[in-house]
Amino acid sequence: MKMTIETRSTANTGEETGAQDPARLEYEKRKAEIKEKREKIEAEIWQIEVKKKSKKGGPEDEQVDMSKRMFLRKAGLAAGAGLAVAAGAKTVSTLLELFNSPKEMPKTSPSTPNALADMEKDNRALNKSAGEKAEKEIQTVEDEIENCKEIIKKEQYEEIIHNPCLVSTLYYSENAVEKMAPPHKSRNEQIVWNLYPLITTEFRKKYIENLKKITAEKNNGNWTANDARKQSLPLRIINTGKNPSENHQDAIDLFIKEGSPIYSMSRGIVVLAENNWRRDNDLSTSSVKGGNAVIVFCPEDESFYRYAHMERTKVSVGTFVGSGEEIGIVGNTGINASKPGHGEHLHLEVNRYNSNGGLMMPQNIFELKRKLETLEGQ
Repeated sequence: MKMTIETRSTANTGEETGAQDPARLEYEKRKAEIKEKREKIEAEIWQIEVKKKSKKGGPEDEQVDMSKRMFLRKAGLAAGAGLAVAAGAKTVSTLLELFNSPKEMPKTSPSTPNALADMEKDNRALNKSAGEKAEKEIQTVEDEIENCKEIIKKEQYEEIIHNPCLVSTLYYSENAVEKMAPPHKSRNEQIVWNLYPLITTEFRKKYIENLKKITAEKNNGNWTANDARKQSLPLRIINTGKNPSENHQDAIDLFIKEGSPIYSMSRGIVVLAENNWRRDNDLSTSSVKGGNAVIVFCPEDESFYRYAHMERTKVSVGTFVGSGEEIGIVGNTGINASKPGHGEHLHLEVNRYNSNGGLMMPQNIFELKRKLETLEGQ
């Protein structure tokens, strides 16, 4: 096949007859235009990568460690992006997405019109793929909202604990949801913001009743009244920092070495257990800030205990845990906790269901601190 292409290419040049083939001239012109666009994009990508890597510190010549060959192969993918750039596309993000792609240049050399057409086809496919990705992200949010709406409409209370977004929506207090008002900081907040108005007082009441029913079934008479009232510290050592007033308003950070075990403060059913947090995907968990987290519902006081920023959880949704049972490991997941110097702590929240108002009432930091001090004194 290679010999055939080369023979055809020589024949079409007109060198033997001295003639100038119009098709060949048009091909050379198009080839030169693409080459010029590629060289321009190569330069832009290189500058972007240098700036991107030099921000991490250290000499630029040490930070930019890719081979020239690999750079040119990846930059070649961006040749077709010239049209998108000219059309006012998101230049930097488009170039970086193409640059960081694991895909490489086609092995066939674009030395013939057919090969050049294949290259242009690949570039159009890349641009189409980028557009489909953005559309898919929008569709993912819409699908999640519609799925939750269906559960609410049909009153499928047994299905709620299998949907982290709906569990989170039912967990948050009204004050917490108000802080998620547009512009949303993440797609998680967008989902919760759209679902929260659909949660009626009656729906929340039946949700709580269903959780208590499930807990009773899983308990099956194995726990005494004393067991039910028993509560434990979430960590072996409690350290709230030097100034609790600098902590959260309706939560508390407990500082401890990462890798330390986390214990359930109460008995109850696990309604949320997430292990898949990723910084580059705000839908990898139900909270971009909380990261890997566990929520345990305690039927005795109708409270939800939330433990966030875990390295990993050790329980699964629907399981019954006892007070003092290990449920996870301290980590640094979550958009803020993952920053340098922001880990090494457990984020603890307790939201209690208020049957009178039908809302979730968060315990403030001083109530949480007193609760922990009482448990320490036991």
